[in-house]
Amino acid sequence: MKQVAIIGNAELQQDYADLVDSSDLVIRFNTPLSWAHKSGRRFDIWVLANGKGGQRFADAQLFRSAPYRDLPDEIWFPRPLALHRSLPLHPMYGGDRVSEGMDIDYGDSILLANNLSQPILRLDTGCYQRCFDRLYPASVANSYVLMPSAGFIVTHYVLEQMPDTHVLLIGFTFQGWPGHPWLLEQENIVAMHQQGRLQLLAC
Repeated sequence: MKQVAIIGNAELQQDYADLVDSSDLVIRFNTPLSWAHKSGRRFDIWVLANGKGGQRFADAQLFRSAPYRDLPDEIWFPRPLALHRSLPLHPMYGGDRVSEGMDIDYGDSILLANNLSQPILRLDTGCYQRCFDRLYPASVANSYVLMPSAGFIVTHYVLEQMPDTHVLLIGFTFQGWPGHPWLLEQENIVAMHQQGRLQLLAC
């Protein structure tokens, strides 16, 4: 595999459709806003939030009539929620450690509610822990931390599993829900871009 395109959901000003569609693997997240527009139509891996933020995907059955629902070859769930019981999560999540519902995995409910039958990959606790380790030094082990975004987790996973592949990041602005450490993630991604480990493209 030569090129993997990881597509975030920021609005794109530039047209990357040809670049994305010529990639060997294309990864998209949740409701892929730029699909069939400036990020092309290729859609191989679907990353769905399986934590509390993804509960709405099951409750509202958001994907039952989605035009891209049957395209992906595989669905990835990025969070091993059991790990939240031992991590010092930030009080903004509702408690000193993990608030009620923060360790519930909604993955199976999402699949059932939306009648999704693709093969499933659940990223393991090792990958998730290494994302925390990359973002936070050992000195904050007993302090509060924010949860890495699905985009950061998946990027880390792809780089681990496919080290010789050219990785494109498109549609990432490092902004959004305040429960993610956007500044730390941006610093890490920009550093990897400068090291040549991936290519971060402007929106």
